[in-house]
Amino acid sequence: MVQSGKAEAVIVTNYHVIWGAEEVSVEWSDHATDHAVVLGADSSADIAVLRPRATAGHAALSWGDDTRLEPGDSVLAIGSPAGVLNAVSQGIIAAKAQVPGATVLAQRVVDHFFTDSALGAGASGGPLLDLNGRVVGVNFGVAGASRGLSIAIPASLAKLVVSDLSRGVQQARASLGLEVREDRAGIVRVALVAPASAADAVGVRPSDEIVSLNGRKIRGAIDFQSCAFTAQPGASAKLEIVRDGRSHLYTLTTSPLSPPP
Repeated sequence: MVQSGKAEAVIVTNYHVIWGAEEVSVEWSDHATDHAVVLGADSSADIAVLRPRATAGHAALSWGDDTRLEPGDSVLAIGSPAGVLNAVSQGIIAAKAQVPGATVLAQRVVDHFFTDSALGAGASGGPLLDLNGRVVGVNFGVAGASRGLSIAIPASLAKLVVSDLSRGVQQARASLGLEVREDRAGIVRVALVAPASAADAVGVRPSDEIVSLNGRKIRGAIDFQSCAFTAQPGASAKLEIVRDGRSHLYTLTTSPLSPPP
C-alpha cells in the first residue's frame, strides 16, 4: 500500500494480477482479510490501483526517487514467491533497460529495473525498495526463462500512472518520436530520431542534450521516458534541449503510440 495523496492510501499491483476483476480479496501482513475495489487498471503499463475498505492500522509506504539508482545499487524486494508470504530478498540493480520481446507498451519504450532479487511466481505486484524503505519500483516478473533476473516497473512511471488511475483518469499513450540514452555523466541525450516523427518535424537531432519536458527538469533517461510515455496523443509538448552550448525550446505535437506487433 502506498500513499497516493495527502489523505488516501491505495494498493498498487500489476494489471495482470487483477485482470478482469472489479473487486478483489486482500490479505494484510497480519493475515487479516479485507476486500478492495479496483479504482483503475492500465494494461499499457501493467499497473492497477485498488482501494481497500479499511486502511486503519495498516501503514502506507512512500514513493522513493528511482531516477538516481544505478547498476550496483542495493535494493530490497518483497513478494510471495512459491507461496512464501511476505518474503524479503536483497539484491542489486543489475541493469536499466527496455524489456526484450515485450508485449506491454511501457516495457518496450521505458527502461525498467532488472535486479538479482530472488523473485518468482507469486511475487508480482510487490514493492522494490531502496535501503530507506521507500518504493522505487513495482515488481512484475522475471526475465524470460531466467530465474536469475527479476524486473520491476520504475517508481517514476508507476507513480504517474497511479496518480491518474486514483483520479479515474485513463490516459491514452503518445510518442515524441525519439529514443534517448544517458551518458556516464548522467546527461540525457537523443539517441535516435524517428523519420517523419514529431521530433523530426521540429529539428531535434541525435546527440542533443535534453534539459526539460513541459517545464519539468529531466533527471535521467528513465525520468524522461516516464514523462514522455504519460503524454497524451495530439497534445503540445515543450522540449528544451542544448546543442553546441546553446539552448533551444521546441514545441512538438505528439502522435499516438503504436501497440507492439
